[in-house]
Amino acid sequence: MDDTRSVRGTIRINCVGGYLGEELIAGMLCEFLQEYPDVNINLDFSSHRIDLIEDEFDLAFRMGKLEDAGFIARKLLDLTMVTLASPAYIERYGDPEHPRELSEHHCLSGSVKKWSYRNIHSPELSFDAQIRGQLECKNGRVMLLGALAGNGIIRVPLIYCQQEVQQGRLRRVLKEWEIPDVEFSALYHRDRYQPNRLRTLIEFMKSYFENLRG
Repeated sequence: MDDTRSVRGTIRINCVGGYLGEELIAGMLCEFLQEYPDVNINLDFSSHRIDLIEDEFDLAFRMGKLEDAGFIARKLLDLTMVTLASPAYIERYGDPEHPRELSEHHCLSGSVKKWSYRNIHSPELSFDAQIRGQLECKNGRVMLLGALAGNGIIRVPLIYCQQEVQQGRLRRVLKEWEIPDVEFSALYHRDRYQPNRLRTLIEFMKSYFENLRG
């Protein structure tokens, strides 16, 4: 049931996993459900490239540039990206100073095998590193655990592991090189009818992230 007054029914959402999905988005949705108890949320963490229409999702959350004329991509956050390794890994395998050295290191990755960098002193200098490693997983928590265990170097959003960096359990490598920020966005249909429950969630989401950004 849905009309212009009620906020009820089911919203189907697809989202990246790791900290962004399991903490940030999950936390937002729990607050939303407290305010709108007649809404049901179906939250899916499968990370394949989805088709919102064919898979019948109402809303998706994704990292990176999203360009599709059929959808609205609303940027929620700019994510600071970092390249990290544990002290034990650095002691055993060394501390890379240039991205070209990554080809000689164990790197833990998701679906991205090309890590792009620019020099912090000379931004016109850039380098694309092709990486390899023993562990590949599209879940940031798994990569974080692998790095903490000394299995390799990771490239992740800083928001995933601020505490581990502050505690010194992970250290930044490639200190003279930076990764451009990555957008975290919500994606929804441009022309498809939006029931009141979805419109309400979108407005709630906008306010939530505006407050989060301060």
